[in-house]
Amino acid sequence: MEHAGTGYIREHDVYGIDEFNLPKWIPPLDFTRDKLMAARAKYQPGDDAYVLLEAATHVLVGATGTNQGKPLFDALNGHCGGQLANVVLRLAGRDKEMREWPYTNAETLPDVEALPPVVVPKLVRMMSAELAKWQTGGDWNSCLRVTRQGALCLSEKLLLRAGRQVRVMDATADAEILQRFFGRPVRMVRSTVEPMAGTRHIAARMTRFGKMNLTKNANRAEVQKRAIGRIRYLLNTYCREGATVGLITFKDLLPNDEGGGRELVDALGVTEGKWLNYWGQRGSNDLSDVEVLIVLGTPAWNPDDVARMGRVLYADDEKPIDETFEMGRYADGRLQHLADHLTSSELTQSAHRSRALRYPNRTVITLTDVEVDYLPMTHEVTQFATLTEDGRLRTEAREEERMNALTAAARRQEAMGVRLTAARLAQEARVRKTDATDWLRRWRGGGVEDAV
Repeated sequence: MEHAGTGYIREHDVYGIDEFNLPKWIPPLDFTRDKLMAARAKYQPGDDAYVLLEAATHVLVGATGTNQGKPLFDALNGHCGGQLANVVLRLAGRDKEMREWPYTNAETLPDVEALPPVVVPKLVRMMSAELAKWQTGGDWNSCLRVTRQGALCLSEKLLLRAGRQVRVMDATADAEILQRFFGRPVRMVRSTVEPMAGTRHIAARMTRFGKMNLTKNANRAEVQKRAIGRIRYLLNTYCREGATVGLITFKDLLPNDEGGGRELVDALGVTEGKWLNYWGQRGSNDLSDVEVLIVLGTPAWNPDDVARMGRVLYADDEKPIDETFEMGRYADGRLQHLADHLTSSELTQSAHRSRALRYPNRTVITLTDVEVDYLPMTHEVTQFATLTEDGRLRTEAREEERMNALTAAARRQEAMGVRLTAARLAQEARVRKTDATDWLRRWRGGGVEDAV
């Protein structure tokens, strides 16, 4: 993708794209206030470039949230003394200011890194394309926005040369999004691929294991314990002991470079090094040899990023994007479609990292309410009994604790020469008398050892 606009790519008649990962094709270009001021330093006060960068800096200083479209252009115009259109058009007609790869005398890498960022050509090119929309007096789907982090963000597609064939090889591709991105009709060809023999997909539903619940909320430790208990239960129920186990989940839950973050992989018995994170697993074969793959949680893009990409995809729509996001849903159907696609494609890509379509006897355990494509569900789990953290039923664990307590109490009393009675055992083991009576009957019958 980094070479999408190079001369080498333009020489070819057919473009083949393996895995069309949309966020990589609409990357954000953020300019902070410091970057804008560094770029402004190469111009003189009164220069059109200086005036534009000064206006953008003032907008960021006063920003309190996201801002785009008409409100952003109005604010820039105010800081340009009402001359925004004239400033942009004059800059657009000057070759020197519009060089995105300006000439420099830098000879070393440190010299290059010390150069001011190139802002004006990119900013002017994008603003001049939207001036006519602003001058109508209405709002529109702008590709420029001020982010919540206080940066001026420019977003545009990494386009390939027009008039060439494009073939996308991606089982999770979406026709609507491809058509919006490339601006041309799309023909979808899908093949039916059956899983290999012995493939099992155990889908645990109604889990509510999103990123916020697992990594951000105040009760995240309890949510993580619940997730561990359920996964251990599924492993105990459906998988053989000693199987190699892989894991894909949120990056914050996985081991880091400092040696921390091992709690989850250790608790689940994940094979060393066999883990990947959402948004960083596509195309990887690192988990192709695991027998059991656990996919934990529902990946979702930040709503601001979904809105940013949505405005680029639907830039030609007359109806502006509504960015309202409440209770996990978008008010705008276009954004909801985009968000659903991003989540579904990431989950499907993740669930196939163990190559269940290629190798037999693979087990995939997913803990999400989103459907996974090309991997039919063989077992669905919608309810879990109360479990311990090691995946055992809480009732069975408590029964085992009572049995162990009664056995220990009986052995202590026998060692002291005390006659065993249900009342004494109940008091010593701190259990109900009925439990002690039942245990004593089994003890005398020789059946307790099998229960302990």
